[in-house]
Amino acid sequence: KPPPARGGAGSRVVGGDDFFETAGFAFHRDEVFVRPRVLALFESLHSHPSVVRCKGVVRVGKEWVAPAFEGEERVALEPVAYRRDSRIEVIVKRNASAADVDDDAPAPTDAPNEAGPVWDEVDASVRSAGRAAATRDWDALERAIKAAVKPPRAG
Repeated sequence: KPPPARGGAGSRVVGGDDFFETAGFAFHRDEVFVRPRVLALFESLHSHPSVVRCKGVVRVGKEWVAPAFEGEERVALEPVAYRRDSRIEVIVKRNASAADVDDDAPAPTDAPNEAGPVWDEVDASVRSAGRAAATRDWDALERAIKAAVKPPRAG
């Protein structure tokens, strides 16, 4: 598990064995996630065939939530008492087949502009989390997760 994030910076820990690879991400408790983007993120992870398991606890507004998975693709966010930091953990198959990895999700992207991220591109980045995890591109997965964070208020 990743250590608690400090001072607004996230932390990441990667591990695994011969069959599975794991990645855990932690974000400072002051980082606030956007509920619809968190849902899209967990739906992308949960529905990808190479992702064996994903879990997390994130702050959305004043509430802290964890994903509850219903069926193949449906995700609900359930309130939790945990309040230390936001965490997302993923387990993927190490030797996924090309068919498991190849999907139509857009590649993660950074799309800044003067006012912050372009929301359509941010949403595409969030929806690409499953493919990023499947290819074990932890930088791309981290960008997808960060795209679900609410931008800081201006001035």
